[in-house]
Amino acid sequence: MAPDQRTEEFLVLYNQEQRAIYAYIRALLFARDDAEDVFQDTCIALWRSFDQYQPGTNFGAWAREIARYRVLAHGKKKLGDRHVFQEEIVNSLADELQANATVYEQRQRALEDCLGELRKSDRELLFQRYAGGATTVELANRLQRPLSTLYKSLRRIRHSLLGCVKARIVLEEQAG
Repeated sequence: MAPDQRTEEFLVLYNQEQRAIYAYIRALLFARDDAEDVFQDTCIALWRSFDQYQPGTNFGAWAREIARYRVLAHGKKKLGDRHVFQEEIVNSLADELQANATVYEQRQRALEDCLGELRKSDRELLFQRYAGGATTVELANRLQRPLSTLYKSLRRIRHSLLGCVKARIVLEEQAG
């Protein structure tokens, strides 16, 4: 594969997973500054190791494994001789997070599909409320809608999404 294509492939995969990678690291490290340092180290390591990544496999799982080793290396550097205990904790947490990652990815796919099935007006309302960062009160004022009506609309949409996601997961498990 040409270098430009490989770079583009990395960027696409990385952009899809970067928040999940950071969340994984943050779950393993208590201190935010440490997590940010390890995240930067992990990003560099991912790029440098990308030739070892097998196209078509789970990039997120591969990236989390590299992140795990970066967290362990950070712990050894920071804790010195006390790293053995920390390593056991990190490995235990990492195994648990990795096991849950598949469930998270399944739910994420189902949610994305279900969001696509919503009416455009419902999607826009959710986006304004959650992605836009507005509180429900601010949104009610902006849309000039009664607060109680907006709460009911959001509850109805969330309930619809929950039902859709659950149904998709059941169907996927039955098919798989």
